[in-house]
Amino acid sequence: MSAPLLDRIDIQIELGRLAHHELFSIGKEPTETSSLVRERVEAARRRQLQRQDCVNACLDNRDLMRVCAPDKKLEQLMLHAIDKLRLSARSYHKLLKLARTIADLALADRIGETHVAEAISYRQRERRQA
Repeated sequence: MSAPLLDRIDIQIELGRLAHHELFSIGKEPTETSSLVRERVEAARRRQLQRQDCVNACLDNRDLMRVCAPDKKLEQLMLHAIDKLRLSARSYHKLLKLARTIADLALADRIGETHVAEAISYRQRERRQA
């Protein structure tokens, strides 16, 4: 019997270890400040609320398909991910919500291949552990 999959965790990112010199690089400016990240997240949440009166995480399946509506190319990419990663229906819907959020952060009106690919990459870790 395989280990249980972490189906209820949306994003899992494995970070590499910092080099010693990176730990002690005091005064080095970050590429993106926390305040800029906060502004981007707040803007994405506003987009979601204006578009559908709730954040992406709260979309039901019918509204999710309306808001995300993958075209044929994205549908093929998603089908490939479902087969390769053995995704459940819950995981598929979470993947769509995550791709929609990534698109919102990028100020994109439609979900693109890069958004779906990024969302898939955040689900890879749990599959490697299975």
